[in-house]
Amino acid sequence: MKDTWEYRKSRMRQSPSAAELKVFMLLQSHVPPGIFEPLGSVVCYNSEDGLQVVSRERMTTELWEKCRGFVTVPDFTYRPKKLPFYLDGDPHERPRVKMRDERINKWLEEFGWKPVRFPYRGTLGDARAEKIMLEIVEKVTET
Repeated sequence: MKDTWEYRKSRMRQSPSAAELKVFMLLQSHVPPGIFEPLGSVVCYNSEDGLQVVSRERMTTELWEKCRGFVTVPDFTYRPKKLPFYLDGDPHERPRVKMRDERINKWLEEFGWKPVRFPYRGTLGDARAEKIMLEIVEKVTET
């Protein structure tokens, strides 16, 4: 099967995870509305346009092909400080996924972005979600 955006999108979770929603809801009371890109936004790179952030709905196979795989979907993205945030659950412990995450981190860092990953195991508990939210708020608001 050809590696297209439609194929990749079909393999992705179509709505935010319970962990993403939990942290997102906590963030709502600590940061101004709309400071993050919409959940599920795509960060991609191509030589014509550079690094860009597009909504999942605006991503097309044509743009996917221009980006040639330089694509990642952070859980939260704060564009002004080039901060992509990832909530890394159990699947991110698999060797293949760890290697992919390391490759994504290196790629983003080459363009001046600072990926932030929050590992958690099992279901994201309230205390861990609160800690993650506070760390995100600190990174977004620090000068």
